[in-house]
Amino acid sequence: MPSVNDAVRRNAFLATVIGWWRQRRLDGRPGALGEDDEVELMRLAAETGLSRDDIEILAAQGEFAGGLMQRMLASHHISALDLATARPQLYDRMALHCAECREKDRCRHELDAGTAAAHAPDFCPNADMIRNLAVQGLNS
Repeated sequence: MPSVNDAVRRNAFLATVIGWWRQRRLDGRPGALGEDDEVELMRLAAETGLSRDDIEILAAQGEFAGGLMQRMLASHHISALDLATARPQLYDRMALHCAECREKDRCRHELDAGTAAAHAPDFCPNADMIRNLAVQGLNS
């Protein structure tokens, strides 16, 4: 089983990958990758277990990095670090769902109001997984 240090390193590495991709876009290089860039991206994708497209999605829409997913998990008494440690692939899949979600404003509103846990099934693409994690006992 991965350790907490493994999870922290994985999350830091994923943040580095996303930062690398975003910087490419800021530098005006969002189009085709050069051969060296493509090799680097494929290496990073292999290291994280994510696809190239997943990295693009996370870099473009990565609001989960701002804490919405972590806050949603916490509203259900689930530690994001515990989840990333125990089930890193599930954590990454949930991060992708969060990144692609079009309900970020509602999510932020519900989290700020303290009503996210009750209303998540109405809008959160991770609601079923979060409920299952709570039932399985990953909540604190």
